[in-house]
Amino acid sequence: MNFSLDHHNPLKSTFTSEQDGVPLYKVDKHSSHIEIYKLVPSSNGSPQYTLMTQIELHSFHSDKVVLWGKEIRPLDVSGWTGSLTFPGVDGLPYKWKSDGSDYRLRNDSNKLETAFFDHGHDSLFSKSRDRLPVLRVHPDGLKILDQIIATFVYLVKHESDSQTSATAGAVGGAAGAA
Repeated sequence: MNFSLDHHNPLKSTFTSEQDGVPLYKVDKHSSHIEIYKLVPSSNGSPQYTLMTQIELHSFHSDKVVLWGKEIRPLDVSGWTGSLTFPGVDGLPYKWKSDGSDYRLRNDSNKLETAFFDHGHDSLFSKSRDRLPVLRVHPDGLKILDQIIATFVYLVKHESDSQTSATAGAVGGAAGAA
């Protein structure tokens, strides 16, 4: 199942199923947390967005990712390798890994790819090369789809914060050396 994003930044995106054109997930980023909403049927039969995931961002202790009221634990984030390891709700271990500007999710037991994020292309000069990102989830990943979305958004946020810190450190170091 493929999801097209409506923005180059996944933290500002709606994830729309390419199969039927339905926007299934929406990301709402705040300064101290991120919320992910999922389109689900309501009691009156019409679909509505329901809070699925809350990601709490902390400076002095571990971040927290809560999916449908249960914390995903343990989350093992490695800034050195650009990876995020987590236990799947199906009992299998999974690992997101940075692949340049794209990300790959593999079942850490059998090393098979479960999902792939293609960041698309953001072109300044030609709209013909401007392509929005796509998250591709393989059929075996559908059983943990909500968890894939939650951990992917968390990894993107973590990587974004790491890059911001590294840039600020480099600028601060260069200013101190001058």
